[in-house]
Amino acid sequence: MARPMLFVVPAEGEPVLVAHRFRTQLLEAHSPVERVVFYSQLSRPPVEALLQALADVGAAEGRIGFELTNESQIFMSYGDFDAVRQAIGPNRIEDVAKETWLIRFRRDAVEIDAQKRAAEAVTGLISECWDFVRGGMQQRELTGFIRKRVTEEGWGAHYAIVSAGPGNYDFCGAWTPDHSFAEGEMVWIDLGVEIGGMCAAYSRAGVVGGPSAEQARVAAAVAQATTIGVDACGPHVHMSAVATACETALAGIDAPVSSDIAWFGTRFGHGMGIEFIEPPHIAAYDDTVLEPGMVLAVEPGIATPFGRFHFRQLALVTDEGRELLPAPPMELAFLKSR
Repeated sequence: MARPMLFVVPAEGEPVLVAHRFRTQLLEAHSPVERVVFYSQLSRPPVEALLQALADVGAAEGRIGFELTNESQIFMSYGDFDAVRQAIGPNRIEDVAKETWLIRFRRDAVEIDAQKRAAEAVTGLISECWDFVRGGMQQRELTGFIRKRVTEEGWGAHYAIVSAGPGNYDFCGAWTPDHSFAEGEMVWIDLGVEIGGMCAAYSRAGVVGGPSAEQARVAAAVAQATTIGVDACGPHVHMSAVATACETALAGIDAPVSSDIAWFGTRFGHGMGIEFIEPPHIAAYDDTVLEPGMVLAVEPGIATPFGRFHFRQLALVTDEGRELLPAPPMELAFLKSR
């Protein structure tokens, strides 16, 4: 917040960065942007540097777009942004968040390849987790193992969430590091990694000593609901239609639901790409129309007293329909008793 960095993209020509002098070596080593306007003051907006950057790209006059809504953030306080707006001219600034997100929604071939590699990495890591987990192990041992493997592989941003044992299935990440996995308990994990600037994440579950008939039945039903949601994805489909397909499929499942995950989250999934969670939302209130190149995390789910049934799938919208990214099996894994 004390050193905001602004990215100025002209309608034509090369972009310009406005950055604090503190970031000089970082930008020289890693930034593909060659034109940088530096500033030196702290805790106040770089108004003069921004005006200089706008002049450099020929935008001293005309309209300036800022991402002001739709889950976007400007790393300045309101007062600082207001100072920038007054300096530029308040009537010149327009909100372009919707247009910017539409560009982000559509992946190019390089981004799709990176996201598939991230999906493959998560798929492999989840398989390693099931080989590692056994009855009597504490939850902290599993999360420690995940952190160790991510560090060894050198992946970028990552996260790991675990919910295990009765009383914890209603929570997306139970804060129970000392909990020991017992026979018949479900161990639910939600893992994500970033590779090449693109994110992928999956949620899967296993049962110590193997699933009961009831756990296997509900898991199969939720997996089928997830598949129905994936199958509803395609070009020119409204996001609300995908939400309706997920909701209808979940409603037909006979299970003692303790938490309706979609009801609490107010959606059945979301976009995934540069961030693990980003728009659009698989929800009745989202009017986004799907286009080729979008990647959706489809994740209808429920929690019961005997497990958390939430098995995310990543669907890439194509010209012909949709394609699943590499993913772990949705069936419950058999976890060693000891």
